[in-house]
Amino acid sequence: THKPIDGIVYAIATIWPKGNVLHLEAPNITPDTQVKMLGFEGGGNDENEDLLLWMTPSAESDNGNKNKGIDIFVPSLTPDLVPCQHAWVFALTGLANDIGGIGHDTTILSDV
Repeated sequence: THKPIDGIVYAIATIWPKGNVLHLEAPNITPDTQVKMLGFEGGGNDENEDLLLWMTPSAESDNGNKNKGIDIFVPSLTPDLVPCQHAWVFALTGLANDIGGIGHDTTILSDV
């Protein structure tokens, strides 16, 4: 879901990402892109400790676009630390696009 007012895009995964890497093709990342998993706290007092690591995919996507999207590195969590058992929500900020120019509430579901 995209909230135009605050610039946050929410990606919802209904299956835990294989290898703890969530790949999304739609976001157009920038150097300012930040990713958090809702309900996950990195364990420190610093707000930046809650940020997840990410990188630009190096492989060509299904539609032929190279380096499009984002690979999010999801932390390895034990069952007692996982924020939810059914779906996981990732908040992305600092994106260069409006997810395909939609501009209204949009849901990105990932069935990794």
